[in-house]
Amino acid sequence: MASRISFTAEVASSEEPIASAAIAAASIADPRDSPFNLCVRRQTAGLLQTALATLPEPYRRVVRMRDFEERSVAEVAKALRLTASAVKTRHHRARVKMAQVLSELKVTPDGK
Repeated sequence: MASRISFTAEVASSEEPIASAAIAAASIADPRDSPFNLCVRRQTAGLLQTALATLPEPYRRVVRMRDFEERSVAEVAKALRLTASAVKTRHHRARVKMAQVLSELKVTPDGK
């Protein structure tokens, strides 16, 4: 949605004529943003939050920093005052635990 708004602003500020095909292409919604896909993403986020909440705090911090904030192992190690191998171990154990929780909720990697 933001991309359409910025494109519209660029079109409005431009003095050059814009082809109607370009305007039509800009107004087409991204198929990834269909109501179904938005619902699936929200459900997935909710399931991940549920699984994340089951983790002990030290594991939860590592998962947040590594997977959500996309920090490197070195950055996480420095921030948490751990060794790189400790960060890797906690991250692995956390993901195994989350997978167990999700399997108990009957969620598989392929979404079925």
